[in-house]
Amino acid sequence: MNKIDISAVKEKCTGCGGCIAICPTDAITMKFNEEGFEYPIIDKNKCISCGKCYTNCHAVNELNKPNTNSAYFGRCKDENILSKSSSGGFYYPLANRLEKAGWIIYGAVLLKEHWTVKHLSNKQEALEKQMGSKYVQSSTYEAFCDIVKRLNNGERVLFSGTPCQVAGLKSIVGKNDNLLCVDFICHGVPSPKVLSDKVQDLEKQENSKLNDLRFRTKLGYWSKHKLYTEFENGKIAIDDCMCEDYFKLFLNNISLRKCCFSCKYSDKQHFADITIADYWGILRNNPKNNDEKGLSLIIINTDKGNNAFQMIKDELDVTSLDSDNASYVYKTHDNYSKNARDKFFRAYTTQGYKAAINQVPIKRSLIDKFFDLKRTLLYRKIAKKLTLLNNRKIKHTHKNS
Repeated sequence: MNKIDISAVKEKCTGCGGCIAICPTDAITMKFNEEGFEYPIIDKNKCISCGKCYTNCHAVNELNKPNTNSAYFGRCKDENILSKSSSGGFYYPLANRLEKAGWIIYGAVLLKEHWTVKHLSNKQEALEKQMGSKYVQSSTYEAFCDIVKRLNNGERVLFSGTPCQVAGLKSIVGKNDNLLCVDFICHGVPSPKVLSDKVQDLEKQENSKLNDLRFRTKLGYWSKHKLYTEFENGKIAIDDCMCEDYFKLFLNNISLRKCCFSCKYSDKQHFADITIADYWGILRNNPKNNDEKGLSLIIINTDKGNNAFQMIKDELDVTSLDSDNASYVYKTHDNYSKNARDKFFRAYTTQGYKAAINQVPIKRSLIDKFFDLKRTLLYRKIAKKLTLLNNRKIKHTHKNS
């Protein structure tokens, strides 16, 4: 291949950075575009036109799809782990068991310094930091480079991420018995820059630095998304997803990366050994049994995945589920409209975050608004109690310091 033109696949690029890990001359770097998403840039002075970045790119090449073997729903038996998890707490028992067996565990970690999400190993951050949902695109290229080296050295690796991140990793490492992958049902990935601007807006409103941010908390309802924020001044807020602008942009597909609108992994094209999700089937099939503690849907895609699942099955309370009854989670993104997205980002890149939000008002029915208000009042009540407890804790800490 004489020339490599990454711009030819830009619309399909998921930003995984697999091309960086596979490049033999370190000719590729990642750069943020004006929307806040990372894209690869080639240094023509270093490029030798070997074509590896293109031939190993999952976005333009196909992998061999595994066949789903079985499915389950349930949760972790450990109540402490369950309470810290976004759904049923499946991931931590698996990661913890493999960590004790000497595996290197890579997962998405929210970094407080810049409020960005990056894939790190358990050697860099505690395993608990990988728990919980993070509704923003994670940077993976440094992790990919590290994983390639570890696998080449014969080390065993667990990687968890979006379906496209798993596909990107598998495209560059090929079949490897020492790699176990877990992905999840993905709605799409919002811009890291939009999250950064959201945090700045929150800190300006509260006149205090943000100390904690959680995209999913089980305070109130597990089945209803909400944003938890905690500030250095002790204030805690819990905002319902449809009354909070960052969540509204995400759930209405407005702040997503362009490739999410034509995602080829949104149906059954999952290449991970295990696919996990919230088990929303409980709301549809047996809502009376929903205790709001969280349930996971666990889909086993490979024999390797099944072996890993069987290894920790004693730590889970699970029920077998016909794979056909689990297939409701697979859905294409063909119904995603780019119009609102493009309108938002046009305003965002020229006028900023606050002005852009006003460009895309999201309509809600009267009944929806009623339940939005009902949840908001509940969350405010919970947040008020937590703020009082937090302030007492802060005062006690200052008194003893």
